[in-house]
Amino acid sequence: MNLEKRVKVKRLSVYFFLLNFRIRILRLRIFQKIKSFEIQSRF
Repeated sequence: MNLEKRVKVKRLSVYFFLLNFRIRILRLRIFQKIKSFEIQSRF
């Protein structure tokens, strides 16, 4: 029972880590798109 709980917690932490990683990558991509769009609109 205790071991099972630990495994579930580990799985959850890994899942949240991956989710956070994907969100960070998405935000970076969106930020770069906005920056490139601003540069294009200036010229």
